[in-house]
Amino acid sequence: MKRAAARPLMPFPVIVLAFFAPVAIIPLLYTAFTALAIPLDAAGLAALVTAGLAPVVAMLLTSWRRSRVRHGYLKEIAKHTEWRRETPAKAT
Repeated sequence: MKRAAARPLMPFPVIVLAFFAPVAIIPLLYTAFTALAIPLDAAGLAALVTAGLAPVVAMLLTSWRRSRVRHGYLKEIAKHTEWRRETPAKAT
């Protein structure tokens, strides 16, 4: 449990890719739609930006979920440590 709590929530390359992916995805999608002569109104552009921001949102949600699991691990470790501190050592 301690090993799982000590690991980083996300590997650094995943974080970097998630934050820089929209810079590549949004212009790529916009270029694809304009090349196909598909007109984009405000709703279309909003959908395009939402699709481009999906990696960031997915990374943040995954980090949040993993942080909740880590919080549970750390809480159990703290309870166990407190129990060991309060329980007198048995003389053998």
